[in-house]
Amino acid sequence: MGLELLAFVAGFIGAVSTVPQIYHMIKTKNTIGVSTQMFMMKNVAYLMWMGYGLVLGSVAIVFWNLFAFVMSSAVLVAKYKIGKAELQKPSNIMQLDFSQDVVMEETTRRPHLKLVYSANSARA
Repeated sequence: MGLELLAFVAGFIGAVSTVPQIYHMIKTKNTIGVSTQMFMMKNVAYLMWMGYGLVLGSVAIVFWNLFAFVMSSAVLVAKYKIGKAELQKPSNIMQLDFSQDVVMEETTRRPHLKLVYSANSARA
């Protein structure tokens, strides 16, 4: 019973580890740093662990890997939905506008290239 309890607690911690990622994506409406491939690979691993748990007859392994699979799938769905919305909204990326001014250095009287920039907010 002690080993099953340890598996249950470890499964809980592993399964809820995606909750902060889901919360952050929903709160910020930003999925740029989320790796689709990683969560797809995690889903495959969760399915394999569920199969292993079924063979062993371990409720904790099956339950928490099923829960983790659902949570990981939720990350993928959120990434798709929020990512799709990100592509449709205007960009808030700052663009730098460089203009070139040639000025004469007073001491040497040689041309000197001076770059002047201003930050403009781009709207698509």
